[in-house]
Parts: sequence; C-alpha cells; structure tokens
Amino acid sequence: MSLKEFLMDKLMLFFTLSTLITIGIWILGSILDAETLFGYEAFLSPLMFAGACVLPTLVTYSKQELSVKQLIIRKILQFFLIEAVVLCIAFCSEAIHTEEVRTVVMLAVSVCVIYAVVHVIEWVQDSLQAQKMTAELLKLQEPEKEDRE
Repeated sequence: MSLKEFLMDKLMLFFTLSTLITIGIWILGSILDAETLFGYEAFLSPLMFAGACVLPTLVTYSKQELSVKQLIIRKILQFFLIEAVVLCIAFCSEAIHTEEVRTVVMLAVSVCVIYAVVHVIEWVQDSLQAQKMTAELLKLQEPEKEDRE
C-alpha cells in the first residue's frame, strides 16, 4: 500500500471514528450523566478523540506487506495505544468524571466496542472491494474464453 493510499485510508477512518465516537458519547452520557448540558464546544470532542485515535494507527504502516504475526502484533499495540490515548484525554478532561471507576471501565469498554465495529466496517468494505475486483477480472477473462472456443 502506498503512503497516499494509507493516508486516504486514515482519513476515512477519522470520519468513521467521529461518527462512532459521537454515538458512544451519546450512549455513555445518557447512562452516566444524563442531566448535563453542554455548549457548542462539545461538538469538537468527537473530532478531537477521533484525531487522537487515528495517530496510533500509524504503527500499522509498512512499505512491505506484513506477515500475519507482524500484523497481529501491530494491531494489538495499536489497540493499547488507542486505549491509552483515550484514557489520557479522559483523565485530563474536567468534563469526564474519571474519579468514578464505573466511568473509566465504561469508557475503556466503549473504546473496545468502537475498535471492533471499525474493524467490522473495514472488513465489509474490503470484502465488497474484493468482490468487485473479482467480477471485473471475470469480465476481462470472458473474451479469452470465447476466443478459445
């Protein structure tokens, strides 16, 4: 994968994360602190979290194709870096009540769920792209079959 393709992939990841984080904040906020009202600056927090979560994904970049073992190790490292970044932001924020264990646990679990959902979305996109490429290759091979007959 070229650097340009990798960066475009990360841009798509940013927008996917922004959407999923917004949903996660809404769910966690409804459960943990439903009475709190925010100003317009609250709209920036999903973007901030998404941007911060895209940075650890850079550990998966390689000019050469990674082995399965290398990819798994980098994905595990990526997950722990994302958890660390999110928890760091949470502990630095006055708006998130990190003194409550329940809040920290739910935040960590939500990061895990969002991480899994992002990977499912990426898998579906990759599968659809592979099916499309396979169909195009089959179309290209059809004239060859006719020529042989």
